[in-house]
Amino acid sequence: MWLAAVKVESENKDYDRARGLLTKARERASTPRVWMKSAKLERLLHEEEAEFKLLSTGLEEYPQYYRLWIMLAQHHSRKGNLPLARSTYKKGTRHCPSAIDVWVCSAKFEIEQKNYSKARSILEAARLKNPANDQLFLMGIRVERAANNKDAAQQLMAKAFQECPTSGI
Repeated sequence: MWLAAVKVESENKDYDRARGLLTKARERASTPRVWMKSAKLERLLHEEEAEFKLLSTGLEEYPQYYRLWIMLAQHHSRKGNLPLARSTYKKGTRHCPSAIDVWVCSAKFEIEQKNYSKARSILEAARLKNPANDQLFLMGIRVERAANNKDAAQQLMAKAFQECPTSGI
């Protein structure tokens, strides 16, 4: 109910009221989604310090909520603190090893930095913890294509077909 009210206020561009509703929601009905939506609102309003505080506090309460880890890493990346972004992704994969999105975002971050070997190792670790996951194989193939390594991409694709024979991806 709280989040629906926040959505209405945000759509009407009444951000102060939306912020107030989210504050009340965090106090009275705290959930990881409430913390995430609070941080998203601050991101939308370019309030970087408030966004950081909400993400940090939200992660103290809900360290298993993978979206908060992703958002915090993206925050650090936007601020130009790449080592801290990398570290945050690593912590996120430790706290949420079955959250495929954290692994994929971490690999994408490394691809953006043209650090293909690091992206490969992240995805290999992800596939060990989450076997037969088509999204991880797809990301691995994309890493090899980005690195201009077509042979490795073909080999990985063959392995993906074996482990995920019914995947549409």
